[in-house]
Amino acid sequence: MTRHGRALLIVLPLVLALAGGAAFVIVKRAGGRRPPPQVSCTLDINDLTVNLADQERPRYLTVSLALTFVGIDPKAAIAEREPQIRDSVIMALTQHTYHDLLLTEGKEALKRDLAAAVEGTLVGREVRVEAVLFTQFVMN
Repeated sequence: MTRHGRALLIVLPLVLALAGGAAFVIVKRAGGRRPPPQVSCTLDINDLTVNLADQERPRYLTVSLALTFVGIDPKAAIAEREPQIRDSVIMALTQHTYHDLLLTEGKEALKRDLAAAVEGTLVGREVRVEAVLFTQFVMN
């Protein structure tokens, strides 16, 4: 056996032992606990009618939507903050105009705005908006 082969036989087990020890320390520092599982739940907001931001004439939007949340105990976070969530939805809806929402791109932008507004009410909680789904969307 060559000199390099013998050195490899000595060094390789040492490296493997150190890597295993480091992994043990990392798991031990984390307390050996796994993070709580992510849970999903939905909040339905039905038959909400708002004024749109149009200036030339009054325009209205009647919308129903489902907000899907994911995180650690999202039901508790939603129950705790439901009035703020509903308020943020209304405020986000009233920032858009009829012409903004005519096209698919406008509706997609509204979904992003709604998700951001709702997540703003959940700061400090381990919950995020997974999806905004329109179940009714009627403009006048």
